Amino acid sequence: MAEHSVRHRALMEASGFPTTPSKSREAPEIIPAYQGYGAYYIDLYLGSPPQRQTVLVDTGSENIAIPCSGCQDCGNTHTDRPFDPSSSASFVKLNCSDCLSGKCSKSGDKCEVGSSYVEGSSWSGYEAQDFVYAGGRHDQALDIHQDFNDSDDAFSGTDPNNAIKYRFPLKFTCMEKNEGEFKKQKADGIMGLNMKNASLWMQMWNGGNLAKRQFSLCLRRYPFSSLLKQDRPVGIMTLGGTDERLNRSPMVFMKMTERHKRREGFYHVRISKIYLSAEGGQRLGGSNPDIDFTKAVLLEDDKLLLNKDGVVIDSGTTDTILSKDLKPIFDHAWQAITGIDFPDQYIEISPNQLKSWPTIIFQMKSSTSNDALIAFPPSSYMSLDFSTGRYKPTLWFHDKYGTSILGSNFMRSHNVLFDIENGRIGMAESDCDYNELISGEKSNFPDVYANAKEVKQLLQTEHMQSLCEDKVLYTLQSTWIRTSHLIASEMRICYPH
Repeated sequence: MAEHSVRHRALMEASGFPTTPSKSREAPEIIPAYQGYGAYYIDLYLGSPPQRQTVLVDTGSENIAIPCSGCQDCGNTHTDRPFDPSSSASFVKLNCSDCLSGKCSKSGDKCEVGSSYVEGSSWSGYEAQDFVYAGGRHDQALDIHQDFNDSDDAFSGTDPNNAIKYRFPLKFTCMEKNEGEFKKQKADGIMGLNMKNASLWMQMWNGGNLAKRQFSLCLRRYPFSSLLKQDRPVGIMTLGGTDERLNRSPMVFMKMTERHKRREGFYHVRISKIYLSAEGGQRLGGSNPDIDFTKAVLLEDDKLLLNKDGVVIDSGTTDTILSKDLKPIFDHAWQAITGIDFPDQYIEISPNQLKSWPTIIFQMKSSTSNDALIAFPPSSYMSLDFSTGRYKPTLWFHDKYGTSILGSNFMRSHNVLFDIENGRIGMAESDCDYNELISGEKSNFPDVYANAKEVKQLLQTEHMQSLCEDKVLYTLQSTWIRTSHLIASEMRICYPH
């Protein structure tokens, strides 16, 4: 055993922490997901005692990386302060004999690791290990010594207080430097979920903490990122399986291609056909479908063209990007149905007009004779800028990334199962309502076609709530008559608890 491993084990025992992984859990863990500035994130509670760190959910990358104390100019828009290794009794900086995805430094005293992205963002740092649990309560850490419901029944992983029983030793990167979007994002760091060894689910599986090589993501969109410290959940991540209670339609499956074994662990799939449903609509299946697939118009079925350079599903990419060679075909069909060109920049259009735009339907290659049909409605391929009232496209046609990408907007409003065990990805239409799953009460989400005025009113209300988040809010209303007009005023006052 390496000297580092002996030292680490001794430290764990001296600190009163377990030295072996927790047992494999039959019950999947249900974790709330939140909305950042475009991307989605979850909570990781790292260290002993736990410190909250928020991380982007990225199926297109491998490493877990967070800013640590001493990180140089790593941004000031994050939810939390950098992780402080000196405050954790169980933190260990890995040496060269224990590198996971990093490489031994020239000085020979640490594992150096870094990553860069096409749009210009990057980070670098050193590998470390510490205990972590995902999810739990957003506003406070759980007591790592607490008792929990260990019945391990089908739904025990739904209870946020049970998150502690999924705690395990995580190898991650302490960022020493970052660039680009990592400085400006809401989340502190990033969490890789691809099929390589450093990803979160793979570390849990290799450590014996998951019963199945599966995880799922169910994401929806709010018009703006929350202003409140007690952020609103906008989705669910499930580790070790999926929760079928989320499904509003039968789950359909697409086959993961063999290409994923050669391309850095990405989730590669194949498109069989693309259709346009001229009458729009949001859902293909379930109890209230509003898309009649029999009336959809075939756009393209050339599989070589549709899958040029490969197709990956990637939650870390906000938009969906298809090959530029599809653009002329798409534009011709779009023009024939709508009478206008598909926009490549901001466009002024009302929500009701947008609602009537065609829904794009992807027919995805399955391992059976029944391919999977996935609806991609206007609310997913267009995004409202409520400050101007204009919409911008989130569907693009270019080859800058070297592959086509079905991004988080493609996944939105679906429960998406990454079933690595069976080489497939399942999708079921869903409201992705975490609160309903936990408490049985539906969240009060605005309509996906809410107009700019409605969104601004929501933003104003939430801004006031944020000013009074730690105080009691009192509303004083008065009404008087002036020059024959009824005048009303409202004053809001915050008092400390």
